[in-house]
Amino acid sequence: MTPLVTYTLLLLLFVISSWFIYHIRKDKRANPLDLITTPDTGRLSAAKIGQLTGVLVSTWVVISSASSGKLTSEIFLLYLTYTAGVDLFGKFLRYKQTVPPAAEPVPAEEIPITNKEGE
Repeated sequence: MTPLVTYTLLLLLFVISSWFIYHIRKDKRANPLDLITTPDTGRLSAAKIGQLTGVLVSTWVVISSASSGKLTSEIFLLYLTYTAGVDLFGKFLRYKQTVPPAAEPVPAEEIPITNKEGE
């Protein structure tokens, strides 16, 4: 096994272990169904299933490419970008749902214009 495959597997093991440790400390339980369900409703989430599928498939591609000696730095960079981007995009969507939209600007013709005396 090449060092890149070893490091990738160790990174994957670290991420999964960190996830379980976080959930054990957070609410004294670890539920693997949290990977595919929405925390608020407990229902299956198509977005989470898609993200998990994408991460698993891309991890398989990276490991198989590395074991056959065809892994380039560009493919590995795309893999890292995808795995980081999935989490960042999810955080962006959660932030966008919690922040209220900005107030609508008032058109200039509706703003009353007065001089200093109040006329």
